[in-house]
Amino acid sequence: MVLVDDIRLLNGLIKRMRWLFEEIDFKNFEEIDLEKLLNEIDRDRERVRKILSGEIVAEEKLEISKSALLIVESPNKARTIASFFGKPSIRVIGDNIRVYDVTTGDYVLSIVASVGHVYDLAVDEGIDGVVIIDGRFIPVYTDIKKCSVCGHQFTHEENKCPRCGSRDIVRKLDVIRALQELASEVDLVFIGTDPDTEGEKIGWDLKVLLEPYTREIKRVEFHEITRKAILNAIRNPRDFDMRLVEAQIIRRIEDRWLGFSLSRKLWYDLWPYYCVNYLVKKKNMDIDCCREINRNLSAGRVQTPVLGYIIDRYEKSVRAKKYKLLKYVVTVGEDLFEIELPQDVVEKMGIKKTKELLGKEAEVLVKGIVEEDINPLPPFTTDSLLAEASARYGLSSTRTMQIAQELFELGFITYHRTDSTRISEAGIAVARQWLQEKYGDRYSELFKPRTWGVGGAHEAIRPTRPIDADRLSELIREGIIQPVRPLTRQHYLVYDLIFRRFIASQMIPASVVKQQIIVRINGYETLLDRVIAIKKSGFLEVYPLVTALPELRPGKYPITRVDVRKPPLARFHDVIKWMKEQGIGRPSTYAKIIQTLIDRKYVKVTGKYKALMPTPRAFYVYDFLNEFYRDVVSVETTRKLEELMKMVEEGKTNYQDILRSIYNELVNKVVKVRSDSWRKRVCP
Repeated sequence: MVLVDDIRLLNGLIKRMRWLFEEIDFKNFEEIDLEKLLNEIDRDRERVRKILSGEIVAEEKLEISKSALLIVESPNKARTIASFFGKPSIRVIGDNIRVYDVTTGDYVLSIVASVGHVYDLAVDEGIDGVVIIDGRFIPVYTDIKKCSVCGHQFTHEENKCPRCGSRDIVRKLDVIRALQELASEVDLVFIGTDPDTEGEKIGWDLKVLLEPYTREIKRVEFHEITRKAILNAIRNPRDFDMRLVEAQIIRRIEDRWLGFSLSRKLWYDLWPYYCVNYLVKKKNMDIDCCREINRNLSAGRVQTPVLGYIIDRYEKSVRAKKYKLLKYVVTVGEDLFEIELPQDVVEKMGIKKTKELLGKEAEVLVKGIVEEDINPLPPFTTDSLLAEASARYGLSSTRTMQIAQELFELGFITYHRTDSTRISEAGIAVARQWLQEKYGDRYSELFKPRTWGVGGAHEAIRPTRPIDADRLSELIREGIIQPVRPLTRQHYLVYDLIFRRFIASQMIPASVVKQQIIVRINGYETLLDRVIAIKKSGFLEVYPLVTALPELRPGKYPITRVDVRKPPLARFHDVIKWMKEQGIGRPSTYAKIIQTLIDRKYVKVTGKYKALMPTPRAFYVYDFLNEFYRDVVSVETTRKLEELMKMVEEGKTNYQDILRSIYNELVNKVVKVRSDSWRKRVCP
């Protein structure tokens, strides 16, 4: 009970409490049935007395004091969840595995992290980890090993790292045994891995491994890490969705089969050719090409067409003049405006040298003045977040995904691997509350709630609480919010981007005034729109997209500067946008695919704008794969496979049929294809 003598102080208290506990609600004392409440308290006290005295039967006592284990993937996530329920007790079991014990009211809950996948396909069974029994494809799994020195993960049954030779190996078998021990102590196990196909597969692996050690295992799903979401998840568990598990099994087997098969072709058939024609002839390196094997070469169904796109962008950039792709960007007047003149237009003008454009005049005619509404953009999905962070801050896709993962695990944003723009009622409530606090009585004029989509469990990426980046920083400095790991400047930048984009998506459109002008240069004519006034700012107050420019008068203005620009090299956001448009890759793999190309030294990140430049190795690899295995690694084939796996997720086709189709393709279009002609050119 809170006695109130200053309503402003109460409102301040409510505001701060909601930053910490979004479900908290204050009611007027007159709204409470005090007698009923006191009777409930008395009944609970009597029940506790009977438990302590032994008067209650064992079954009822067990129900009151039920224990449960919640398994998540990340240690940060485990610590964040534990912090919602007071100061946890901490146990360390096995090989430094931390267990957080809390009470939720419904359960005595132990929270622990599996640290990602615990099992993966074996390499020394069947066909790269898959055996065929009576026409069925059966994957064979074993625990993952990780080298403590170089970080390489593998499933070979070896006592040393196959990459660096270190014997300092950590096995997931130790984690599994610790989880089995914990599962045997509790009445119920909740598995709360990420809410996607990969998370479902990780959870299913854990379920299979823990079933002999506990009576009941349930899947819990949450799309944000808040106290309310966690309580709702454990109060509404579900069974495992085997359709999602089967879809992930297909993805992993397809990746293993195709990746291993094509990679071997690169090792044995391409590498000698590359050694002689590039490393020896051009780099003067002394290499015995016929004996050398480079296991760092790899190929994949999505990886290869993405490499092709990066190469294509490079070719268009370095040969822009040949392909007539140059752009002449002319500045008119004293930075009044810029326009682009295509290469063929400049050539038709008879311009031989760029400087011949300087001093020429651009004639400006005013076509009219119009008012136009600009609608806000939808909230972020994975691809649009990666693209925006790359374009604005030059962040790599891998770094942005790492930051988003940490923001999710710390409870600040919803799940970051999503292609949905949908916003829930809870999300709309977050926007409403922030706008009320920011604009007071004006908020109703600016607030325009939108769901941006219907159905589906996933939401867009949004903040979990009505706290902007500045306030978040302030609350962390004051110790009111205590994240389990510190935030960097980049964390705040990405959070601010997510927050503002989301809030803008729940605001009214902006209204601008545009001046439409016709620009003529040497017979060339183009239409240009210029925003000259912002009549109603709307969402632009929190997410500025345009600024007002001075109004132009009709007349002739000199050209003061000319820049010749080639088509730019691909950047992270260009590649992600292309993958999205082509229907290849998934939110969880966009960043991973680009990073693999960098790790394999096919692509290097260069320049101020973090452009992606193919290396000489990339051209050899892509040309080789394109010559012998074009049908396997084409965009169209990759897109069709994604569609088939989507059908498995929806229960529209049998996953064994898809595996059989992939197997036949593997045998006929990869294994049986002879690609040794390149090797024989240099090693007869």
